[in-house]
Amino acid sequence: MPDRRQTGGVLPRSLGASRPVGASWRLDKIPVKAWGSSKFFGLDYEFEPMWLLTEEERNFVVKLAELCRKHIRPHAAKVDNDYIYPRDGLRILANHNYMSLLVPREYGGRGASNFLAMLALETIARYGDPAVAVIFAMHLISTCILCSAHFENNAVQDLLRRLDAECLIGAVAVSDPTTGGHFWYYLSAKTARTKDNRIRLHKFISWVTSAGYADFYIVGAPDPDFVPFTDAEELEERTKTAMFLLFRSELRASSEGYRAMGMHGNHAGPAFCEAILGEERLLTRHRHRMADGLPAGDDFAPVFHFFQSSIHVGIASAAIDAAKSHVVNRIHADTGKRIAEYPIIQDYFGDAISNLNSCRCLLYDVIRKLDAETDSNNWTKHKDPMYRPRKHFVSWAYQIKIVVAQMSDDVCSNMMRACGGSGYTAGLGVERLLRDTKALWLMSPSVEVARKLVGQMALSGINSVDLHENHCDYASLYKEMNKLTGDEKRAIASRMLMDADIQQGKSKLGFESQGHDFDNPFGTGPTTYNDIEQTDKNGVRHGPAFHPVKWVRLKLAEKKLLDAYTLRMVFALPNKTDHTGCLPGQYIQTRVWKREATRDGDSRDSRRFYSPISRPDDYGRIEVLVRVERNGIMARHMRVMEVGDDTLEFRGPSGGFEYYPDTLDYLVAITGGCGVTPADNPADNCKFILVYANNTASEILLKKELNERASRKDGKVSVTFVLADSSEADENPLTRETFIDEAFLRSILSAEMLQKRFRVLLCGGAGLIVSVLYALRSLLIPSETIFVFGSTGTSYLKAVYGRHALLASHRSDQSPIPKTMETAGEGCSVRQLMGPDGRQQLIVGNQKVCPGLRLEGWREPPVAMKGKTGAFYIVPTKSKYE
Repeated sequence: MPDRRQTGGVLPRSLGASRPVGASWRLDKIPVKAWGSSKFFGLDYEFEPMWLLTEEERNFVVKLAELCRKHIRPHAAKVDNDYIYPRDGLRILANHNYMSLLVPREYGGRGASNFLAMLALETIARYGDPAVAVIFAMHLISTCILCSAHFENNAVQDLLRRLDAECLIGAVAVSDPTTGGHFWYYLSAKTARTKDNRIRLHKFISWVTSAGYADFYIVGAPDPDFVPFTDAEELEERTKTAMFLLFRSELRASSEGYRAMGMHGNHAGPAFCEAILGEERLLTRHRHRMADGLPAGDDFAPVFHFFQSSIHVGIASAAIDAAKSHVVNRIHADTGKRIAEYPIIQDYFGDAISNLNSCRCLLYDVIRKLDAETDSNNWTKHKDPMYRPRKHFVSWAYQIKIVVAQMSDDVCSNMMRACGGSGYTAGLGVERLLRDTKALWLMSPSVEVARKLVGQMALSGINSVDLHENHCDYASLYKEMNKLTGDEKRAIASRMLMDADIQQGKSKLGFESQGHDFDNPFGTGPTTYNDIEQTDKNGVRHGPAFHPVKWVRLKLAEKKLLDAYTLRMVFALPNKTDHTGCLPGQYIQTRVWKREATRDGDSRDSRRFYSPISRPDDYGRIEVLVRVERNGIMARHMRVMEVGDDTLEFRGPSGGFEYYPDTLDYLVAITGGCGVTPADNPADNCKFILVYANNTASEILLKKELNERASRKDGKVSVTFVLADSSEADENPLTRETFIDEAFLRSILSAEMLQKRFRVLLCGGAGLIVSVLYALRSLLIPSETIFVFGSTGTSYLKAVYGRHALLASHRSDQSPIPKTMETAGEGCSVRQLMGPDGRQQLIVGNQKVCPGLRLEGWREPPVAMKGKTGAFYIVPTKSKYE
């Protein structure tokens, strides 16, 4: 068998080379590069290493470049300027069988090698549109994953056969809003088996290409079948992931809000997946860790980085081409010289071309090696689940990404300088290419993260990479502990011993029933249903309209668009005398069925949860604020609903936090969401503190109503609007331009509050919740006093407080710590307090303390507590709680 490096790494069954590389390319007879019927305006073949390509590969590039010239490039500027998804350009590629470029021939594909796919991406980015190239790159990676998992999977095989005929676009969705570019760490994702052995999946995605526009998505999430039995297995839980196939109807997304500097045409943006899937949608299981710390599911991550780098090469080449056409044709009247004749301009181009070809040659060589190792994408070898040849290219993929991205950024910047003011004009296109390469720089992981990983691998060994934060940095831990006083060490040690006993099953603290409800992980039992028939002061009886299991169809009574993405909707209950049956803090579930029959997808309906903004005793109606994304079954249905005619199905209560009067002294809600349920009760003495976070003042919803309630003199409701941007700040004294950090929360959570019955509720985006949780932990606010709305709320809390942190109950009248416990000393009640000196303290009353603890370090009470109680530090004497 001939050497695959000399044959382009492509076997006869694949689209690739049949003659040795460079055999027909003569440097003394280099052909003229054509652009239609004219000579190409950019770099000639003299400055491209065409001898590294076979004749068949060169013909492949020429044909694709002509396709780009005719059908893709003419629309690139409009796609960017008008924020248009380039489906027409993608359809042209599908018409010429590029969507199945890597698909095996037996499924109608072209069976191409990685090298040919890289050439296709470079060519599209250079001669066509970089946005189309990025979309196509994500599509190629998604088809790679499908091809590796198509064995005995009829659904995947059917999809592979239809890629070109139906122009089906794929994308990969693995990022997480709480971990940024660390795409390998799934925190905002959740899976579980249903009773009929299907798979339920929820996942928040921080950034995905073709958000809402792709036809199918490969989604990374935790393995639904992995159950840890030991502490060591629990540490490995984050590496036990799986890849799932989802279709467009099972994902909701909006990318229209991202029109700032970047690659507009690829329509990247955040998304949320929610679906119930059959077994055929589970593509791969990743239950083994690679030596470099990556989960096995990221076997195709190096290929993505190579493809990404090829787009960088194409963008840099396009920038040189565009700049050259400008500088060689522009003459200064005062000097009589073309811009191209100035030494500084020549320096720009000499540096750019040299760096470009250095990176190009390195990329070509490594991808040839990749084809040799993968047998030119011989997918049949993937029948063996342990076959992961691409994992050995991780460090090389990062190295190439670093140098190529830096080269592309430098080249585009210098070409902008070479073109002067003309570089900023839309017609020349260099400015757009600079934006494109800077956007590509940040695709996960960013160049900065890649540099750090390569350096760590080289200096400390590949096994030192701990991407899932499973290994303790003892040196840093001991160093920080040395900064603490003895009392501070005891306070931390007491909590750590409590955590250890919970982890080892020695403690009965907490609720054993928590964690079993997929949608309500804080739930300690069934959701309370207010099915009591109420009688008002006029003797009118009011029964519940909803039921936790049965669906009720309601008509739309009112509809108002508050902004581009938010609707205020009122639905009429079946009877004018009905109440919802919900308690304050509970939410309801809505359902809409697909209007059209689809070939793909198991989820035949779409369901979403909403917190009513109407009072529970607002009889005959229920009001909700609805976020309507561009894509998604529910969002589309909400947008087109007509008042009086259209209906929506409801049921509930379906979960949430249940508040009961006179069970708390303070209730703090920190929210970035848009649903707040009013719960005024004159007989209830609980004080409600609302912190409402928004970017700008114009985004504050229900501002008038909230201001009116906060202005009452009873002092029961306090409202603070927190803005990240003060450009629209008004004169409202309740508005503060700040971030919700430790300093801000210290001003909200008073010492008086922390020694009484209180609870903190968090609702909003993942980034807001995690940052607030870290601030709360810095203030030593106990985890068992914090309730986070949403199916992944416990994941966020445990990521900050620890895997075995005590969870708050979903009821305001329950606590995970029993009120009475045995102690060697006298009986007393214990509450935690953040003292003025920043130390964790105990507030001692007349109840009993946790067993195994003694009281030490008597202090005079803080000023705010004078005359009420004293304070002790908590110190463990034994580790078993009984």
